Amino acid sequence: MNIVIFCSIGAIAGLLAGLFGIGGGLVTIPLLIYAFGYLKIQSESLMHLVIGTSLCAMIFNTASSSISHIRKKAVSFHSLKFVLPGVVIGAFLGVNIAKHISSIALEKIFGTFECLVGLYYLSGFHVESKSHMPRAFGSLLIGLFFSSIAGIMGIGGGMFFVPIFHYFKLPFKNSIATASVISFSITLTAALTYLFSGIQVTTHISFTYLYLPAFLTIGVTTVFFAPVGAHLAHVINTKFLKKAFGVLLIVAGFTLIS
Repeated sequence: MNIVIFCSIGAIAGLLAGLFGIGGGLVTIPLLIYAFGYLKIQSESLMHLVIGTSLCAMIFNTASSSISHIRKKAVSFHSLKFVLPGVVIGAFLGVNIAKHISSIALEKIFGTFECLVGLYYLSGFHVESKSHMPRAFGSLLIGLFFSSIAGIMGIGGGMFFVPIFHYFKLPFKNSIATASVISFSITLTAALTYLFSGIQVTTHISFTYLYLPAFLTIGVTTVFFAPVGAHLAHVINTKFLKKAFGVLLIVAGFTLIS
């Protein structure tokens, strides 16, 4: 039963990573909370265990998704050039800031933001900048700010960077592809920061913050499903893709608010 549950979570996370350019934490984190509760996994630091396990598992699917999009030549490396250093620094800071902020307050704020972005995509309304991504310092600040939030919440950050790239005149499907590389960078940095943060949990078959059975099962499963999602992202109608992305964000937002 454990394997079935974790494989299902991995399949969903992998598909979403490839399809929407996100890390999958939007779905993996709430599903792991429910799964750990169902399996009666107890820990004094359960949320750290969930986020740490989710981040490490997401390394696999974000890497697989990024490679798939790069092979399809859909990633805008020009847009990544200046934003990526800020992303790495921000993800590192976000994990360390998370220790000092109420997780309940963050969940409510984050959930509300998700719902608003979801409504934006469902409305069909699109605001576009008159220019492309800012150069150097501007892009660095954008990467730093939004990846810090992603690091705090333990997600890949694609829900931020897809609309950001799209706002700066990058086509929606290319925004998804480019955000997938961002998601991998945030996930890898945040996971490594958790690894060396000194967080300890008290469950068996776990390593510091990492629940090994979930990590291994989800991680392997996502590798197979992320390329499927990436392929679908390039064949599904863009208008439908936006609507589906909006619904996903609203559902995830309400999950955090409720």
